[in-house]
Amino acid sequence: MDQKLNWKKHIETKIQRSTTILTQCKRMIGKTWGLKPHIVKWLYETVVRSSMTYACVIWWPRTLLITSQQELQKFQRQACLAITGSMSTTPTTALEVILGIPPLHLRIKEEAVLTALRLKSSGQWKDTNTGHASLLTKEKANHPQLEWLCDKTGKQHLMDKKYKIIIDDAETRPNVNTVEVYTDGSKTNLGTGTGVYCPEFNINITQALGKNNSVFQAECVGITIAAIAMNARKVTNFNINICSDSQAVLKALKKHTTSSKLISDCHLALTNLTKTNNVTLKWVKGHNGNTGNDRADELARKGTTLKVAGPLPMVPIPYSEYKTWLRKETRMSHDQSWADTNECKHTKQVLPRLDSRLTTKLLKLNRSKLKTVTELSSTKICNSCVALIKTIYESKQMVKENQQFLEKCEKFIQQSKVTTTRLGPNEVEKKEKRRRRSPDFSTKKLSVSIACIQYKISRSLGMVSKQIF
Repeated sequence: MDQKLNWKKHIETKIQRSTTILTQCKRMIGKTWGLKPHIVKWLYETVVRSSMTYACVIWWPRTLLITSQQELQKFQRQACLAITGSMSTTPTTALEVILGIPPLHLRIKEEAVLTALRLKSSGQWKDTNTGHASLLTKEKANHPQLEWLCDKTGKQHLMDKKYKIIIDDAETRPNVNTVEVYTDGSKTNLGTGTGVYCPEFNINITQALGKNNSVFQAECVGITIAAIAMNARKVTNFNINICSDSQAVLKALKKHTTSSKLISDCHLALTNLTKTNNVTLKWVKGHNGNTGNDRADELARKGTTLKVAGPLPMVPIPYSEYKTWLRKETRMSHDQSWADTNECKHTKQVLPRLDSRLTTKLLKLNRSKLKTVTELSSTKICNSCVALIKTIYESKQMVKENQQFLEKCEKFIQQSKVTTTRLGPNEVEKKEKRRRRSPDFSTKKLSVSIACIQYKISRSLGMVSKQIF
């Protein structure tokens, strides 16, 4: 901490320590050899960046300054260069867009909001209008859904369990006075629903939960509703088997600690039912011809199409849903900053917007190919060379754009006529191979002539015509 408590020295120390970790990881990679690009990116996001963003909920206001954002950008630039192996002159903004890595100050704010929500759900956070504690106050003004109740809570102990849990797939014969209750949960694009079915007591319950809840929560709520329904009917002295096809919920109830409010409420409902009955939770295979489970599944699917009776959310929102919202917000901010920037015009021709699918394809390339693609798409070259990047992906729209580049490139038209007239197509390929064998080929921006590059493009696209040559 510095005397003014502005976290300047803290960020500098964080950058130094994270740089040391990144340097150790860079020992396993080179320009064209080493770990695959997607593994290097995983190392950076999981190991290096996590150490950088630790406890950022306290010092995040410092990242609002331009000077701090520039320092963080310099640090992340080293990781982007390590992933791609590209030249040191490659713009950082272009590297972040190609790799799908948001600017570090946006990521720090996202982690800070998630930490604040987690602390608030456990009662360890107080909102204020000043300082670092004003984070949620500002975010809630833009995103009212952050005020919804979160399912995540402090660690609770589930002791004195008087109900049994059987996850094995062994079939057991029902005893006298045995009642089987089937529960199931479902989620579609329309919403989330849960269903409870019991033929002995004529129970057919359909409950709509909303769009923001998970299947895990729907399964858990189904078991809770089943226990409450049996208590409401004053069922006593019965062997009640609650059958569910969700092993995740049964294993969560089997643990002695939980950080979920729904699991805690389900435990209390089952405990109340065990006061007058013998309760057993059983796992059954889903969609396996079981009449009771199939009927519960129908009721759950019906619940996804119904409207929620009451204000949203009906049950607490899972912590993962908050992560999804904030990641979308970070991505939108990154996309907007990329659209507003006046730099990297050549990269914008290839990537006008963030494209996660394209990033996934690029990360699957080896280091040598990714290096070439990154350099060609971010270096100041003619539009015809940018077309070489687009030929990697078989797209009709991109083929049309390449045709336009070929028609507009005067350098290509002039040099291709001279080169092909003097050497011919076969000699052009031989000349390209000789240049690739030269020792300084990898250190040049464009060691292959424009004519050779364009001939390769036209040959791959089948656009070699007599008008050009």
